[in-house]
Amino acid sequence: MSTTSPFRLGTRGSPLALWQANHVADRLRPVVAPRAVELVLIETHGDRDQATALAAMGGFGVFTKAIQQALLDDRADVAVHSLKDLPTIPTDGLVLAAVPPAARPGTPSYPGSTCTLTTCPAARWSGRAACVAGRNSPTAGRT
Repeated sequence: MSTTSPFRLGTRGSPLALWQANHVADRLRPVVAPRAVELVLIETHGDRDQATALAAMGGFGVFTKAIQQALLDDRADVAVHSLKDLPTIPTDGLVLAAVPPAARPGTPSYPGSTCTLTTCPAARWSGRAACVAGRNSPTAGRT
């Protein structure tokens, strides 16, 4: 891998995904320097079909399969996705490489909310992003 080629960070294009990806990218820049960190936007089945209920789509992998495939196809070096949405069954060839600390613990995942940690349902909270590294990633296996 060239030191001049960008370090490709795969992400969905939703506002939350982009915030998480940029948050992780800011922390990766000093680690991968002199390489630039480049966001690779990946459209998932769930992004394309917002009319069908998640359960009717099968429920699993609706927002993650395309991201996992981008890693396996070497279109991204790492990917960032909400930890709450990652499958619990590992995908061959991929590792959960890092779980960064929550940037703002106790912050609701949607803008304009007046909820607090004690008044909002737990299902609405997603303060963590997860980095998933492909097998060829220079971050795979690091702790």
